[in-house]
Amino acid sequence: MDALRRGAWGAFRMDAFLGLDVHGATLGLIGYGQIARALARRAAGFGMRGQHHHPRRREDDELSRWVPFDELLRTSDVVSVHTPLTKETDGLTGAAELARMKPTATLVNTVRGGVVPGTPGLSSRRAARGKQVASGQVGNRAASGRRREKAAP
Repeated sequence: MDALRRGAWGAFRMDAFLGLDVHGATLGLIGYGQIARALARRAAGFGMRGQHHHPRRREDDELSRWVPFDELLRTSDVVSVHTPLTKETDGLTGAAELARMKPTATLVNTVRGGVVPGTPGLSSRRAARGKQVASGQVGNRAASGRRREKAAP
């Protein structure tokens, strides 16, 4: 916007605000309850392929197929986390897991802070700039929730 105010119209590109093209992208859902299935339905409308990981191996359906956790991290273009904060999920997606994701991947954390430790301060970088990926960094992120909350029993 500063460039526009200065009259530098050449610096303004309409495609600069388009975001991620999700058509044909792979959506990885960590957890596959009602909210994750609702997201899978919406993602299918954009032409995304769905895959999920759930500790109690949820069966494949027309929207998503079950995959091992490591495969989900390695192959998803967008990873969306939908798990409660429990003793089992506390720290589920830390730096080691983030490092296994594609450098261009987008991480969407809508769960309690402890499932993705330090999410509000998580390093982010734009992969299109061609920089090297540092451990614990992803292409993009979206986060909601507090940094640290008490785990459910």
